Amino acid sequence: MTKKAFSQYVGNRDCAIDLRACIDEVDREVTTRKRLYDRWVAEGKCTWQEAHDRMSRLMGAQQFLMQCVDSEAKIKVASDHPDF
Repeated sequence: MTKKAFSQYVGNRDCAIDLRACIDEVDREVTTRKRLYDRWVAEGKCTWQEAHDRMSRLMGAQQFLMQCVDSEAKIKVASDHPDF
């Protein structure tokens, strides 16, 4: 793999990423933002409303990914059923 600057990063489109690993990464980002947003608001780097909106969107993505895992498990169970 060629190492490029992350500002140019588009990901590895040829590689499937584990859904659980994606959730773990979003979890880490939520934890980081919880730690930083109050300070960023106090320093004027963003408004409280911007921080709130960003956190809401991120946590929405987190919930969506968790629903995907639940759906994936249901699909797996159904496909293992002899009548499927």
